[in-house]
Amino acid sequence: MTSAPPARRSSPPAGTGPVIAVDAMGGDHAPHEIVRGAVRAVRAHGLRLVLVGRTAELASLLAEEDAAGEIPVVHADDTLAMHEGALASWRRPRSSVAVACKLIRQGDAAALVSAGSTGGVVATSTVRLRTQPGVLRPALAVLFPT
Repeated sequence: MTSAPPARRSSPPAGTGPVIAVDAMGGDHAPHEIVRGAVRAVRAHGLRLVLVGRTAELASLLAEEDAAGEIPVVHADDTLAMHEGALASWRRPRSSVAVACKLIRQGDAAALVSAGSTGGVVATSTVRLRTQPGVLRPALAVLFPT
């Protein structure tokens, strides 16, 4: 069994503002649609993103978007399935969500965005990041198109 590569980037992402860790493996159309959206967000808004997931797969998709080297990738061996809930955080410590939480805990990212299992993401982030003093529940940001 080989050990996982360290969850560190070689260089910080370009752009302005805080670094956002994006779970590239979460969601119904991941990772292709997640990578496409990340590339568009970086190009249109100058966001500082880091994609978290399987490096080889993400590098290939970034190359398809002519964005190789434009967005850093942090390797994660595993992913949370859409049907997994609260206990997934204990069973999948090398998942893209857990690795993204590690980036936040280390100060290498300020936020996590995922289109994956809400229960899995909330449970994993609560266990791995804890809450701020006085905060009783995690917050979810939701966009309501109008």
